[in-house]
Amino acid sequence: MGRHLMQKLVKWSRGRYLDRLYGDTPESNEPMLELAASMGFRPSEESGVPPGLTRLVLDLSNS
Repeated sequence: MGRHLMQKLVKWSRGRYLDRLYGDTPESNEPMLELAASMGFRPSEESGVPPGLTRLVLDLSNS
């Protein structure tokens, strides 16, 4: 179900011509981190992310 919802979110975002998607998830949420990575999300290097969270980003501008 998580993959299906993420795929819908990515499709909707591309349809709105967004450049990228961001999401924050707990560092300990390995299933979500693995799902996001399998869909092309990468950890962001930006500052200001609260401790204990990983900010994930998916670049939509190249698709």
